[in-house]
Amino acid sequence: MGLMGLVVSASLVACGTAETRNGDTTPAVSADTLPPAAAVARARSAADGLGKELQSKLFAALDSGGPAHAITYCADSAQALSERHASEGVYIRRVSLRVRNPVNRPDSAEERELRRLDSLKQAGALPGEVVRMGRLATGESVVEYIRPIVAQERCLACHGSRDQLAPAVRTLIQTRYPDDQATGYQAGDLRGMISVRVRP
Repeated sequence: MGLMGLVVSASLVACGTAETRNGDTTPAVSADTLPPAAAVARARSAADGLGKELQSKLFAALDSGGPAHAITYCADSAQALSERHASEGVYIRRVSLRVRNPVNRPDSAEERELRRLDSLKQAGALPGEVVRMGRLATGESVVEYIRPIVAQERCLACHGSRDQLAPAVRTLIQTRYPDDQATGYQAGDLRGMISVRVRP
């Protein structure tokens, strides 16, 4: 069974942490439990692949059909794209504290990490990535890899202040996502994170 099929405990614990600061991509690891380099590389590669492909396709949708087309792409294709970047032993998803699609709601461990990242962002110390050992509800050890998602200027066409969104975009969001919470961002805000879990 892949990690996608495992239930993650609300008490998923960190056995050791490694995190980068201010966009540095070289993890500073703690000495107690070092994540295996090969597993970290697999997790980072999955995050790279999803992040780059999703951004490329979203920006292409924006360029070809405007914000409404980008929202439609997100609604119809982004989840399938995430699933494609997952593989046996690799769990990957995008999560946020303020979701548009309920599928992107974090589990309890991801929510705690998002709140921690938000505090670090407020302090001007947002890491470029976080790598640590964790444990599933089954007791199985996993490497957790986390990459913050920061809102860019182009993201604001769909995620900016609600009163500044184009009327057609507001209508489409209300129709597709009546419980939407993912507006009101400014460029540079923490939008969410890519969450990856890999068997060591």
